[in-house]
Amino acid sequence: MHVMGFALFVAKRLTTVVDGKLSPPGADSARVWAQPDGSSVSLISQGDAFDLYVGKKTIYNLTLTPRTAASMGWWLVRWWVFSQWFGIKLWLWHWCVGKIVTKTSEQKASTRLVGA
Repeated sequence: MHVMGFALFVAKRLTTVVDGKLSPPGADSARVWAQPDGSSVSLISQGDAFDLYVGKKTIYNLTLTPRTAASMGWWLVRWWVFSQWFGIKLWLWHWCVGKIVTKTSEQKASTRLVGA
């Protein structure tokens, strides 16, 4: 009886109420990321699963297990740290390309035809 009482006590405190319905913990979490092309990516927690929405005019839905979502998150963290050097690598690349484009646009165009 003590185990059942403890389980009920804990379950009541961990249960989330979403739109008047009892839901697993964390079911009230969501995040939307706007993309430069006008589309969006949304991740919505159902508590025991995640819904991933991607799209612009047409929205695609993919349901993920928490294990898959955590694995994706861990991959993104490792990618950010090791592949992008905490974002410095991408920032440096953008800076260099900006300098190259600025320098190229400042150069005077040749009036001579190549091969003529």
